Amino acid sequence: MYETRSCFRPTHILSVIRSSFIRSFGKGGNKKVYSQEDCAISAFAMFHLKSPSLLQFQDVCRDKDKKGNIKSMYSVKDVPSDTTMRERLDPVESEVINRAIHDVIGMAQRSQELQDWDFLKTKLISLDGTGFFSSSTIHCKNCCEKRSKKDGSILCYHHEMLVGSIVNPFQKQVFPVLFEPICKEDGEEKNDCERNAGKRWLKHYRRLYPNMPTTIVADGLSSNGPFIQALKEARCSFILGAKEDDHKFLYDWFFSAEEPDVIDFTEERKSVKHRYRFMNNVPLNEKNFDLKVNVLMLEEEDLSHLTKRGKEKKKLAPKRRWVWVTDYPLTLENVRTIAQGGRARWKIENETFNTLKTQGYHFEHNYGHGYKNLSNVLAGMMLLAFLFDQILFAFNKEVKKAFEKTSSTYRYLWQKLKSLFEEWIVDSLEKLYLSVFKPPPKPVL
Repeated sequence: MYETRSCFRPTHILSVIRSSFIRSFGKGGNKKVYSQEDCAISAFAMFHLKSPSLLQFQDVCRDKDKKGNIKSMYSVKDVPSDTTMRERLDPVESEVINRAIHDVIGMAQRSQELQDWDFLKTKLISLDGTGFFSSSTIHCKNCCEKRSKKDGSILCYHHEMLVGSIVNPFQKQVFPVLFEPICKEDGEEKNDCERNAGKRWLKHYRRLYPNMPTTIVADGLSSNGPFIQALKEARCSFILGAKEDDHKFLYDWFFSAEEPDVIDFTEERKSVKHRYRFMNNVPLNEKNFDLKVNVLMLEEEDLSHLTKRGKEKKKLAPKRRWVWVTDYPLTLENVRTIAQGGRARWKIENETFNTLKTQGYHFEHNYGHGYKNLSNVLAGMMLLAFLFDQILFAFNKEVKKAFEKTSSTYRYLWQKLKSLFEEWIVDSLEKLYLSVFKPPPKPVL
């Protein structure tokens, strides 16, 4: 019946997550009526089923059959109330969720399937920050605060996190590997917040993934001396965006250089003209003159061409330009690959954050603030549920069939799974996915 490798069956991945929680919480987690791992798995089930709120998830659990489905599908003894779930998860550290993410990634690595996402014999990790809560009135003591520059008044309260995801220019799926909450102590400016959180992210990343060859791809906020030094200390290669406003010294040095120090060439592919310009051993800036980086520019321009209907396309997109700094020695043979890696940074925006915010995950909904870590823990749990889905979409053939059956859109698949969950008694996650493209017979009155 199953074509998929056993390690990529939903129940096996869920068992990896549960085992990770049990190791984190220890034996003490089972002394109360609801064990901590059951509370954590119940929260995971809420996000996997795409419940728009904790209260709506509790409404579902009031139905005996639906609650039975949750207990059998996710192997929980009992589903706690919303109050109990918040109380038990509030003191949990974000590291517990990151360990579960690490264990799922480790399982995929051991299968050798994750090698298809390799980039220059490393894992290409796109690193970026995102907000998952914002309000002008609702807040907790751990909320970051955005203040007015005029009078210092609080404009809004918000929660943010820094996320790193494995990406590949030629693969659709992305795999989150680690998230780092951005806290109030990181500062009020976006630049300071992400840079300080980024340094913590690197330390935690190397503790969890000490031997993973890594290339970090990030935006212009990261292309500064202190962060590049932190990347070197963490044994990470890098491809970082560099904006002209932040790197006037580097731009002047790079664009005023002449051959043979700099190489500039143009090529046309289909209806697009690409211009590459690259130079090695460029000082980052006057303050970090001894810190040498390699600079790559890519300009892309649409050429006039005929459409499929044979008409000349008149409205052409404006010329685009990207500039990156990297520690990879640049050559005529590898600049196209490096440019593809640099442009893959957008996958964390388009394939991770945008999917979480617009494709049924309800990422920006407030599931609870708590008094300590609840907001960050629940956001991390949603990220874990997203990783669970991405692993299935990438490596589980039955889930791929279910995805194709629902027109290859996330929302349609979630709706179909939810309707099956609510209408039928389901023994396991496998049967839930299988029933999408092989539905059970309709009852006849």
